[in-house]
Amino acid sequence: MNRAEALKILLGASGQMSYEVALAPFADVDQTAWYASFINYAYTNGVVSGMDESTFAPEADVTRAEMSKMAVKLYQL
Repeated sequence: MNRAEALKILLGASGQMSYEVALAPFADVDQTAWYASFINYAYTNGVVSGMDESTFAPEADVTRAEMSKMAVKLYQL
C-alpha cells in the first residue's frame, strides 16, 4: 500500500467528507490526481508532512510507523 492509499483509507475511516482546502506545497502531487485533495486536506490540518519541504512521495510504500503517525494525528483533530 502506498502513502496516498493509506491516507485515503484513514480519512475515510474518520468520516471526513469534505476536502476543500489550500494546496499543499508538494511538487510531486499533481493537483489533478485522485489523491491530491486528500493530501491537501491532511497537510493543511497537520495530519501529514512531506518527506521534505517539497516532496510527499504519494506512490512510495507506507511504513507502519508512517501510517500510525497519520492515524494518531488525524484522530487528534
